[in-house]
Amino acid sequence: MATILLNAVGFAVGGPIGAALGGLAGRAIDQQIFGGPKGAEGPRLKELDVQTSSYGSEIPAIFGAMRVAGTVIWATDLIERKSTEGGGKGRPGQTRYDYSVSFAVALSSRPAMRVGRIWADGNLMRGAAGDFKVPVSFRFYPGLGDQKADPLIAQAEGAQAPAFRGMAYALFEDLQLADYGNRIPSLTFELFERDGAVTLVDIAAATSDRLVVGDDPAAVAGFAASGSARDVVGLIVEGAGLRLTRTDRGFVFPAAAPPAGALDAPLAALDGEAVDRPRRSRAPLADYPIALEYRYYDVARDYQAGMQRARRTGAGRGIARVDFPAAMTAETAIEVAQALARRAGAEREQLTIAAAYGSVMPHVGHQLTWAGGAWTITGLEHRRGALLITATALPRYGPVMPSAVAGRALREPDLVHGPTALMLAELPDIARSGTDRPVVVVAAAGASAGWRRAALSLGNSPDSLRPIGPTALPAIFGVLVDSLETATANLIHYHRPARVRLLGTDMMLGDADEEALFAGANMAAIGSELVQFETAVRDDAGCYVLSGLRRGLFGSEAMDAHPANTSFLMLQREQLHILEGPDVAAGLPLTVVASGVGDEGAALASFDVAGTASLPLRPVHCHAQWQSGGLAVRWIRRSRLGADWSATVEPPMGEDSEAYRVEIVSESDGLLATWRVDAPRLLVQRVLLDQWRSDGVAEVTVVIRQIGRNGLSPDAHIAVSIA
Repeated sequence: MATILLNAVGFAVGGPIGAALGGLAGRAIDQQIFGGPKGAEGPRLKELDVQTSSYGSEIPAIFGAMRVAGTVIWATDLIERKSTEGGGKGRPGQTRYDYSVSFAVALSSRPAMRVGRIWADGNLMRGAAGDFKVPVSFRFYPGLGDQKADPLIAQAEGAQAPAFRGMAYALFEDLQLADYGNRIPSLTFELFERDGAVTLVDIAAATSDRLVVGDDPAAVAGFAASGSARDVVGLIVEGAGLRLTRTDRGFVFPAAAPPAGALDAPLAALDGEAVDRPRRSRAPLADYPIALEYRYYDVARDYQAGMQRARRTGAGRGIARVDFPAAMTAETAIEVAQALARRAGAEREQLTIAAAYGSVMPHVGHQLTWAGGAWTITGLEHRRGALLITATALPRYGPVMPSAVAGRALREPDLVHGPTALMLAELPDIARSGTDRPVVVVAAAGASAGWRRAALSLGNSPDSLRPIGPTALPAIFGVLVDSLETATANLIHYHRPARVRLLGTDMMLGDADEEALFAGANMAAIGSELVQFETAVRDDAGCYVLSGLRRGLFGSEAMDAHPANTSFLMLQREQLHILEGPDVAAGLPLTVVASGVGDEGAALASFDVAGTASLPLRPVHCHAQWQSGGLAVRWIRRSRLGADWSATVEPPMGEDSEAYRVEIVSESDGLLATWRVDAPRLLVQRVLLDQWRSDGVAEVTVVIRQIGRNGLSPDAHIAVSIA
């Protein structure tokens, strides 16, 4: 009867919306969430976690801050890009197909302020700082009344392009789908309608066009409103344990202590005027659960669904379950769950009073006291000139004992990607494969710990770049802090350490024992020289001091000292992108550009390729001896092949033939003579030496290079006095 009565009153006050709310007030007060017919259900929590694109899907209205999946409201067809990698020298190339798509996702059916984090398939796509972890063009539209159509949608749809005014939505342009199995990933968004908590009264008022008002302070971090005003207000009444009262002002959520006139005046008017003795009854225990499970969104766990359980005192049967699409803390959730559980036990007690009409007309939702307890009026019925009042007992509120178990949030680190740092390095033939092509590698990293990868382009000039795929894993590189003097390649250097500063503070170096060093551990390039180190100790300035150095590996002896700020690069295969193709050839300039999600422009590195890996190694053990016929110069060749040969066996040549270019130069006169010889020795005739001596030359330098099929080796030299 209360539902019918308040429905009629509501229609008279507020039309169809008022009628819906009037019926809601009667239902919510007559039949709370415990016992009686099941009320209308709000959105299940899982509905906010699953992205939809179906026509007619309801878009919730977001209040405060929530994590929502949204609804795809516009999309282009998949864009296919075809690229071929590898190939050459009789090897087939590999054709790869990449796909991208542009689409818009509706997030809220009312305006919102901003988007925070974004997750794709559960992984963080956009961080709290607004940085994207993947390359994408993103735009957010708050849903204001003067909102313009997105340029991409306008280009595709023409003059009929929708602006989606009044709706907050996000647009992704040209999202690369390779990392998502060539499909649009399942996205969820942290959406802020406003900063800070929002009261449930404000939500009900906004949903009902201010037909529901009040001053109850109950607040949540966020709320997703779906369905009609009746559904939303009913969900708040049932899921938050609030009371909805019909007054002369309309429908009101009263605070915990309603005005005295609303409580006491009806009681005074009823005193001594009861037509019938009040009757007290108690509903069967079978109608009331013993415990309640309360499901919500936990703000401390990135808005993942949480559940708190509260048990009421006394007997009962079964477990009630409440889904409340609000974001809150676990502590708030357990307090609400405990309050609802206590109320369930109290509402078994019902009171019926038949009273004469008094000077004050009570309203549904008002409270009265009787038999030492507090009661809430849940129904009013006019019967034979009397007023039949129905009320349920209010719980006796004691101290709340929260026992919330929030669980753990398994978060991936939210680290800003930052700009890309790029390094090009040309290496000797470490594999001892006898390659005829240069070995050039690209190393990329970022000073920020959040850096992952970037897209690479390669060419012989900035105007001839072509894409070559992504960078390898983040490399470890930096620079020398102090100069490093020249040292022999035949010793282990414990007292001549190298001090390096790495690009990122999260980059680390470690020690290696003899067995690990033999297997290739702790190999690095300092400039063009390859070294290994035994120990790496971090000093107070955050730099690494490297000792136990093996210098000049793979024929990379440094003939000059390395000055401060010389490049330092750790050589780990999975961290290096090896360059291939016609652009990488000895004598050609090389330009590499990297573009990552944290780059405002592009990182660029370039140099001229020397072809080091395909050239003979520098001759060693040069010496000169005076003989009767002149100056005898000898040296020993080396080979790029067969590193582990017997000391008694000549190593393989590694070239088509054995040949050397020998030059005699002086500091004052420059080049004096040149020879080509086919053995590792040369006799400089005495007559030439006498002529140079007569010209005032006191000292000459003998410069020796092996001639290979791809060019000359680095030079070996020896100074000789001819005075």
